[in-house]
Amino acid sequence: MYQIALILHIISGLGIGYVVAYGAFVIEPGKISSQFKINLNLLAPLGLLSVASATWLVNLVGYSHSQLWIMLSYILWVVLILINEIAVRRKYRTALSQTPPNLNVSREYVMMFVVFILLLGLMIIKPS
Repeated sequence: MYQIALILHIISGLGIGYVVAYGAFVIEPGKISSQFKINLNLLAPLGLLSVASATWLVNLVGYSHSQLWIMLSYILWVVLILINEIAVRRKYRTALSQTPPNLNVSREYVMMFVVFILLLGLMIIKPS
């Protein structure tokens, strides 16, 4: 069971990393690509899968949910999902109502990339 939970956690983490890195470094300001639309809808399910598999891992390994690094991780996951679902999606809907559509979400994706790097650091270091 541990291996399954770990694989799900790693796969979801790689997916989240791809989505935020693509958004931070590849998306051209002002344009709405089909890849952006896929990423916009992919981040929330990947984030939820990552949180669910992380909770499963915490229970399997026997860590306490009250450890600081685990609580910070949960908070950062929520922040990551909220930035995507509130800020990026709102700007996307606003851009769709403009003629021609003009979307600039680079700042939001850079913030999500920083949150992702912090999460990655917490997963690697695992301070007690």
